[in-house]
Amino acid sequence: MTPQIIHYQTPPCPHCKKSSILHVPQQSIFDWKKGMYIQDAFPTLDSDDRELLKTGFHTTCWNEAFGDDED
Repeated sequence: MTPQIIHYQTPPCPHCKKSSILHVPQQSIFDWKKGMYIQDAFPTLDSDDRELLKTGFHTTCWNEAFGDDED
């Protein structure tokens, strides 16, 4: 059975105040909200998308606010 994909609105970014939309499996949202670790509920999302889902922080906003660790 194919998982139902939903349009999930993220929390507003603490830096730029804009929300985003992610396309994620509905079951993953349910599992995460019930306490599953986010990396287990969303194994196909990278860490940047999981951060966006959890806190609303966009990668560029995070780097502006806290610096880029890759430098």
